[in-house]
Order: sequence, then structure tokens, then C-alpha cells
Amino acid sequence: HTTISAAVNAANVANGAYQIIGIAPGVYTGTANLRDIAITSAKPKMLFIGLEGAAKTIIDGGPANYGWLVQNTAVISSLTFRRTVMPFYVDAPAKEVRFVDLLVRDNTAPSWAAGVHVYAAGKVQIVGSTFVNNVGTSSWQQIWIGSGAATLLNTVVWSQATGTMLAKAGIATMTTNHCLVKGQTLSGTGNLAGTTDPKLRSDARLRSDSPLRGAGGATLHSRIDIDRELRPLSAPDIGVDQFNDVDADGLPDAWELATAGNTTSIAGAADEDDDGLTNAAEYDLEA
Repeated sequence: HTTISAAVNAANVANGAYQIIGIAPGVYTGTANLRDIAITSAKPKMLFIGLEGAAKTIIDGGPANYGWLVQNTAVISSLTFRRTVMPFYVDAPAKEVRFVDLLVRDNTAPSWAAGVHVYAAGKVQIVGSTFVNNVGTSSWQQIWIGSGAATLLNTVVWSQATGTMLAKAGIATMTTNHCLVKGQTLSGTGNLAGTTDPKLRSDARLRSDSPLRGAGGATLHSRIDIDRELRPLSAPDIGVDQFNDVDADGLPDAWELATAGNTTSIAGAADEDDDGLTNAAEYDLEA
């Protein structure tokens, strides 16, 4: 299939109750990859997964296109959603929807939450994901749970804007563990104070000194990060990026491999350009 909506349209319960749509690396634009996608109750239960991780599999709203309508049980994983109008609207009573290993950034929604807006669901899980600079209504800027039982784990919600980042209706329940949500004090285990600076780079990856490193909780639902790196079974990082650093030099393995093809040629403590900043500091500061 050449578009995501074509793959969804082809999915049929006659071919099985559970089906997978693997999305190849690329930047997907236009209505056929955005507002035309309705995961209806007539469809099978589906897993949507970016085959090369969220960094390489991007749904781009352009920025005028609405995002996906979710009305059935689904898992949406390893994708970036950016510059859409409300990337996810969930209206799936009694169904379970999971958002895993996602980067959701720079979306808008004047009257809704600009990250995930749940009108109705049985269960919602948001795991190992990063929400950053999504601007919705000030009462629930990024995530709104209108009904059902929601669980957030190992997720960061951050923004340059003010307002309430995460909110729920009185009939909904919410469990938050090992999360950071700007400006909010969360109940649960291992949550960071809402005043904590997550120390994210502009690409939403972690800096070497980020407090999100090693602050997550164990889970089997989120094992792959933005670059398809494996997360540890215990104490993973919070958010979509796992700062793996096998030689402990302050440079992430994914960056070293992409830049030099190995993790040893570039030393984090060195100053290759003699500007007074180490290579690790330049990575953190994007200098």
C-alpha cells in the first residue's frame, strides 16, 4: 500500500481478529495518511508500528490536517506525529487503546487536547512516550481523558506554553507512574516534580545530564526507543529516547553510530574543534 489509509481500508476481520500495519521509514503527509484514517469498530484489532522507530517514521500534518480517529482496540507505536490538528481523537467505549514509544510534538487543537484527546474509552495506556510543545485548550493542553481508566508510564509531557498539560473528567480514572508532566504534581510511584527541567534537545532526545535518565519503571510494553535501540528491563529512561552510552563518555550510542559508525572513535571528553567545549557538551547544547 502507498498510504496508511489504504492499508486500513484493506484490513478485514475475515483475515483475522488481530492485524498489523507496519509503516516503513519516511515522512507521511496529506489526508490519506491523516484525517482519512478512521480505525472503526468494524475493523480488526490493529497494531500500527513504525518499522524503523519514531525518528524515521513521521506523520506530518503540514500543519492543517487533522489526525487519526480511533474507535476500536488498537496499539499505535514507534511513530512521530507532528504539526497536525489533534493527532489522536479516541472515541472507543469499552475498547483498549495503547500509545507506545511515540514522539508527539508541535501539534495544535484549539478546542481539544493537542496530543491525545480521549472522548471515551474502556482503557488507555500511554507508555514510553514524549509529548512536547503541543498547544491545545488551556484547560488540557496535551492529554485529556474523558472517560475510562488511563495509565501513563515512563512518559514526559513538556511545553514552552503554560496551562494544564494533563487532565481528566470526573468519571475517568488515571494512574501515573514514573512520569514528568510540566507544572503538575502527580500521585503514584516514581514521578518527577512538575518543576523539573527534563533537559531535552530540540529533537526531543535526552541530554547527557537529563533527570529522565534511569528514572523509568520496568515494563514489557515499551522496549524500543526513538532510534530502535533496546531499553533495559529495569530503570529505563523516561520518554521516547533511551540514552544508551556503552562507553560512558556522555555521547549517546545512536549518535556515535550514526556519525562515526562505532562508539569508540569519538571521545566525549575530547574537544575536536578546540572551541572550549567537549564533544559531549556540544551534543547537549547542539553547538
